Amino acid sequence: MKITKQTPRVDIDIVDVICNKCGESLKPKQVNEKIFCGLDEAQVSGEWCSPHLEQGCYYYFSVCEPCLFEFWKSFKIPVEINDYRGWS
Repeated sequence: MKITKQTPRVDIDIVDVICNKCGESLKPKQVNEKIFCGLDEAQVSGEWCSPHLEQGCYYYFSVCEPCLFEFWKSFKIPVEINDYRGWS
């Protein structure tokens, strides 16, 4: 869930992003910049054959890093990790 405020211009300034699971901020505590760590506004959609998600509906949510890792640990098939930095 994003918390926003209207700025004098037409732009919307994102003040914070809150984890939908635990309610904590996605901002790292030691950083003052507008950096958010975790899953920032994920989108899931329902289709006509889905028994749980409404057809044509989009679900938006954000998850902080600790909750994201907790979620991943519940997977029977581990999350695939690709190190895009190119480090060996």
